[in-house]
Amino acid sequence: MNSRARLLAALAVVAAGASASACTAAGAYRAPDGLSIVAPADRSDVGLPVRVAWSGVSRAKGYVVVVDRVPMPVGKTVTWFGAQPVGVIATVDTELLLGRSVTAKNSRSARHIVTVVAVDHRGRRMNEDSAQVTFRTGAMESEA
Repeated sequence: MNSRARLLAALAVVAAGASASACTAAGAYRAPDGLSIVAPADRSDVGLPVRVAWSGVSRAKGYVVVVDRVPMPVGKTVTWFGAQPVGVIATVDTELLLGRSVTAKNSRSARHIVTVVAVDHRGRRMNEDSAQVTFRTGAMESEA
């Protein structure tokens, strides 16, 4: 094997290890800095309101939780979304309850993606790291 092939093979091993270490046992993405969703379970069926909880980042002064949207870029605050953004919640806690007003979609049974990012003391997104979970609401109600 030539040196280029060895380098490519080594990079593939490193990339595979990095991506494997970034996933939790449930399959939800876990950021390298320790930010991770602890509830609900990834790809679960839940009723509303749903409790979303995450492990924190020691240097974070708060978090922004984004439902069914792309989070703001690094260095930006929630004002990036415009006035009164739906599905964007700023908090200093590491858990919250999401109800129908936040998870509003046209379907009785809807898939949602929740992303949590850490913010600094000025409310600016700290880095590219995020934690994300996908779940479905309404499935238990419609099957009952």
